[in-house]
Amino acid sequence: MNRIVLICDENYVMPTEVMVQSICESAKTFGGKFVVSVCSWELSDASIIRLESHANENVQVEVVLVDVQKYKDKMHKINQNSHVTPTALMKFELANLFPNDDRILYLHGDMVVKGNINELFDIPLGNSLVAASYEFWKYLLKQYQYTGDDTVPEFYFNSGVMMLNAVAFRRENISELLWKTKFEQFNVDMKGKFALMDQDVFNAVCKGRVVELPIRFNCNTRFTYDVKIEDINKVFHTSYKTVREIAEDAIVLHYVGKEDKPWKYADVACQDVWDNFYREMGYNPAELNRVKPTRTAKYYIDRTMDSIRSRGVLKTIRYTFAKLK
Repeated sequence: MNRIVLICDENYVMPTEVMVQSICESAKTFGGKFVVSVCSWELSDASIIRLESHANENVQVEVVLVDVQKYKDKMHKINQNSHVTPTALMKFELANLFPNDDRILYLHGDMVVKGNINELFDIPLGNSLVAASYEFWKYLLKQYQYTGDDTVPEFYFNSGVMMLNAVAFRRENISELLWKTKFEQFNVDMKGKFALMDQDVFNAVCKGRVVELPIRFNCNTRFTYDVKIEDINKVFHTSYKTVREIAEDAIVLHYVGKEDKPWKYADVACQDVWDNFYREMGYNPAELNRVKPTRTAKYYIDRTMDSIRSRGVLKTIRYTFAKLK
């Protein structure tokens, strides 16, 4: 069975549960056999039961509690000035945590799977360390997260979806190299140097050994309102006509931004997709204590114009009034 790994702490159980539900629904629809391993330093018995209850005939779900004491000396050195917690650094150890797996698909908990992910496990990795999608914001902001030295790779990827070559990781002791690189180069103040919790480290260590994944395997929901379609097509070598088409084609939707989390904020892009999986779990999205995100006028203008391009004027008007009711 193919292994999918998620990482969470007690504060991220609910969105991770929705992610697990989406994987199980996808496997039921498209086929495939998976083991979903949810790794954590510590989770309550109630949370473990919730997460493991989503298993079906296609998907085994297990919670793997990792002994934090093994990494105590490393973890206390981590600068925590980030919205991403040090729990994310468990990614460094995945190949060692699952020593019998040749490849491991890591998925972040702020995602949903709405298509067929089976083909990810058929992508040839060769001597590459990882398969991942380009981080669009590096292109948009030119420099983005890196500290500005000459180690910045041309292909800078997002670490939210990664197919890891676990055999190569173990053979070359990549896990230890990730920790070493984290401490020596990227354990800096977010406000000053833009170092991300783990993404910069993976990019530095895996530089030149990355298989590019198409955008549909890691579709940032901000693509549907915050970027130009021309830029998307240029970066990802695609020919989409509207940003809405990108979301519809996506296999994995990634709710990346701080104010793009559908369990926290109202009126986020692709919220209906997340809500549908939440309902499948027996919950009512209307009961979530969501707040309105801070949006600019440009956000609403861009969303309206793209809706007109994809739906037409009349359907956009009807859709807008329906949402106001």
